[in-house]
Parts: sequence; C-alpha cells; structure tokens
Amino acid sequence: MAQFDSPPAMPLYVRDFLGGTSTLHPAERGGYTTLICQQWLGEAVPGDEPERLAPLLGCSKAEARRIWAGLAGKFVRREDGLWINRRCERELLIAQAKSEIQRAHARRRWRR
Repeated sequence: MAQFDSPPAMPLYVRDFLGGTSTLHPAERGGYTTLICQQWLGEAVPGDEPERLAPLLGCSKAEARRIWAGLAGKFVRREDGLWINRRCERELLIAQAKSEIQRAHARRRWRR
C-alpha cells in the first residue's frame, strides 16, 4: 500500500461521506470511519476475519461480523486477502503525492 508515511490529515468530503453512509446503522458508520482511518495509517482491513476485526472496532467477534456484513460492499479484497476502500486508497495516493511535492519544494528552499 503506502510507500511513504501517511499524511497527518485525511480529507473528509462531508456530502460524500453522509450520502455514502446514510443507510448504515450507527455502529456500522462508526466502524466504517475506524476502518478507513486504519487504512489511512497504512494498514489494510482484515474484513472477513472477525477475530482480527473485533479489536479494531472495539467490539465482540459476533458484533464485528454483523458490522462487517453492512460494510463489506464498501471495500474490495486485495490479492493478499486483506481489504481496502478504493476511495480512501485514491485519496491517500493523492495526499502522498502532494506531500512529496511539498517536501521537494522545501528541500530546494533549504539548499539556497
């Protein structure tokens, strides 16, 4: 996934977020938020593994299964069996590219 450190801030497009999560149960919405934050930090989601998902969500394995059932459609499975949210992945790559550009500009300024 991420080659660089994750940028400290993750963009949240409120209209998109609320529109995309309006049918979710509050526990699912909270779980979704937690999981995309986890992905932002460079860790793919162990979606269909309740024993690994439950600690991330702070709930029981049974509750993790229920929450994941409502969220699975928002993630895609990678070849390694872990899951990512495509929008989060795209935004992370954009943020990393911007960060790298900023870093290059700063290096040039310091060399002067």
